[in-house]
Amino acid sequence: MSAISEGHTSPGAIASLMMLPPSMVSGDLNQLVDGGLIERQRDSSDGRRLIYTLTQAGQEMLSGAHQVYVEILGDKLDTYPREDLDRLLRMLFEVCRYVRDRVED
Repeated sequence: MSAISEGHTSPGAIASLMMLPPSMVSGDLNQLVDGGLIERQRDSSDGRRLIYTLTQAGQEMLSGAHQVYVEILGDKLDTYPREDLDRLLRMLFEVCRYVRDRVED
């Protein structure tokens, strides 16, 4: 749902972001539609293409999930010394660069 909220509205774009084949994502998208968290529509410029948008319920669930995640993560990160957090941040950037470079190849 985060991908949809960030503007990745087609099944292919969502699958690409998750580094999965579209066939693996379609079942999850169908469940989210059935649950009333996202809506599926035909693209007005290309009727063959599907686009997904968050419903109000989906936006509320995503917002609540982010809030809980930030609180839990913040509570845990508060237990580490600043030097460890700086090291963690450097490592995460390194991992992100590695993944980005692998996906672009």
